[in-house]
Amino acid sequence: MDRRRTLIGAIVTFLYLAVVVLLSWNGRQEILKLAPNEVGDYLAGIFGPLAVLWLILGYLQQGEELRQSTMALAQQAVELRKSVEQQQALVEVSRAQVEAQTRAFEADSDRWKASWQPSFVLSLKKTYRDADGSYTFVVLCRNEGKGAVEVHLEVQGRLVAASHRRFPDFQHGDEMQFDLVDLEPDNFAPVHLHFSYTDVAGHLGRLSRIAYFHPEPPSGFKTVRFNAAPVDH
Repeated sequence: MDRRRTLIGAIVTFLYLAVVVLLSWNGRQEILKLAPNEVGDYLAGIFGPLAVLWLILGYLQQGEELRQSTMALAQQAVELRKSVEQQQALVEVSRAQVEAQTRAFEADSDRWKASWQPSFVLSLKKTYRDADGSYTFVVLCRNEGKGAVEVHLEVQGRLVAASHRRFPDFQHGDEMQFDLVDLEPDNFAPVHLHFSYTDVAGHLGRLSRIAYFHPEPPSGFKTVRFNAAPVDH
């Protein structure tokens, strides 16, 4: 119970009992003549108000304790919510760290894989125009990456044929030559050159280049150039 409320109750009780004792002392002769049941009624009348007083004080104290308990629960709820938010923030940080580590691992894996791959650089060596109007492009391919075996060339797109489609061994620094025969002299759409191979680690790979055709001024003859970077693997 609250100390102030307890003090007030104690003071009121002391003063009340002092008055009761004083009054009872003055009327002690009459009290001594009371029957036992009348004595009980007398005592009940004396202590009844005190019981009501302390009942009221206890009720008030219970209300105060309930209010404090409610406030404590509300504070605990706030702290719990803050704790949950902190845990969520930690989870997000952990997830970000895992994702960053995963990306770093994937990047390292990609770099490691790339370090074992060949690199085919294409350049135009010669151009012939045949009597039927078709063009033959002599293409030089140089491997500036790691070695590869079982290299196979596949041409996709319009009517362009390639000679020397297979190269069993193509090591770093090696050069190979093949012809691209363009059977549609008036068609300038690009074609895709796909090289499939087996790298030094024994894994199958694929590397693509795009051949772009355009007229060469002022003659107007068709020529070809190749993109510098791989299209896909």
